[in-house]
Amino acid sequence: MLARADWAWRVAAHVRSGDPMDIADIALGPALRPQTRTAMHHAGSRQDALALLFSSPEFQRR
Repeated sequence: MLARADWAWRVAAHVRSGDPMDIADIALGPALRPQTRTAMHHAGSRQDALALLFSSPEFQRR
């Protein structure tokens, strides 16, 4: 689990442009859970929001 979170954080650091919510909507569309959207909205930084997206259950299923 820790390795997955570390991977998500490192990948998020390489995403240089785009709003995290737009990226989530494009990547997951209706599969994006309200819980993930809320967590991303409350994230402390853009990188945190992307890391939450990349480590979310719905993203991991893709």
